[in-house]
Amino acid sequence: MDNQEIRAHFEPAVSNWTYLNAAACGLSPRFSKAGCETWWNDKLTNGSVNYHTWEDDALEIKAKFGKLINAEKEEIACVMNTSEGLNFAINGMDFKKGDNVVVNKYDFPSNFLPWLALKQKGVEIRLMEVMNNRIPVENVQKSIDENTRAVSISSVQFKNGFRSDLEAIGNLCKEVGAYFVVDAIQSLGALEMDVKRYGIDILCTSSYKWLLGPDGVGFLYCNKDILDEISTTNIGWMSTPDPWSFPTELELMKTAQKFESGTLPWALLYSMDPILDFFHKVKVRNITEHVLGLLDCLIEELEALHVSIVSSLRESERSCILVFDVKNREKLAELYQSRNVRISLRDGIRVAPHIYNNEDDITRLVSILKEYVGG
Repeated sequence: MDNQEIRAHFEPAVSNWTYLNAAACGLSPRFSKAGCETWWNDKLTNGSVNYHTWEDDALEIKAKFGKLINAEKEEIACVMNTSEGLNFAINGMDFKKGDNVVVNKYDFPSNFLPWLALKQKGVEIRLMEVMNNRIPVENVQKSIDENTRAVSISSVQFKNGFRSDLEAIGNLCKEVGAYFVVDAIQSLGALEMDVKRYGIDILCTSSYKWLLGPDGVGFLYCNKDILDEISTTNIGWMSTPDPWSFPTELELMKTAQKFESGTLPWALLYSMDPILDFFHKVKVRNITEHVLGLLDCLIEELEALHVSIVSSLRESERSCILVFDVKNREKLAELYQSRNVRISLRDGIRVAPHIYNNEDDITRLVSILKEYVGG
């Protein structure tokens, strides 16, 4: 599929906007709506007659997501969003007084605030040192010791696009027996992920950013080797091995489904089904190459204009987010919005293109910037 063919799936949004904001909310393809309608057509025609088919399809969707991160479907649970998945994981860990966790104060609040609640259990909260918008592995290592119970970080930082060295951090966690928890919402769909290679124990994401899906559905990965160690109080009939026997005694699934308490968001899951097929067809590595190529064009223009680039340009630390900064950045952001150019204001002007963007979008972004700075 060439870029023009791909863009057609994202009409009319790509014609209405120069949309460079996947880090906030990605555009959804028209075929995701068609996937949703597949379920609605069945519901409207047959009611719940095919409910067990929906359950089977949900397992296949989990398998497709699992393939995206190199995990098995039994390791995948459906959650409402990243925040819910992280809370399930954090609250399911067995902490004792004297344990510590290593987290990033400047991470997205959903991957910081829940950890602070562990202070009530006597858990020490240790903060990674952030240097020049970077978190070198050695900064993480300095905070880890034999009492470290968990290390949590985003695969890509939402404010500046810094890409974490997940494999190195995973190795550090393995050395001390700490859980490695990753908020992957800013990378899945834009960067390849391998939970086994990186030694990730828990991974959480929502679907509405780089995964191009709807709001209200996400996924929780829990390494099968630690499933028994992560407890859950989010229990319902669907957490059990045989929910249709309507059990009266508590026995939990031996898979990640134990984190699912009840009926799944069928319409949203069916929306994700063709999207996951799309990622497997196009290949995430090709998306990465496309987006980085667009950002290379932007970087060249920014350097020519002597505009400050906030994001790290080291190859191993680059992501599909690029942040640059100018004087009175708020005014530039307002100008972009008035010209139907969609970006986000974070530690500067955050630009986040996806597979549906092209060089014309970057040209449009830069032309307005030149107008603003007088270049």
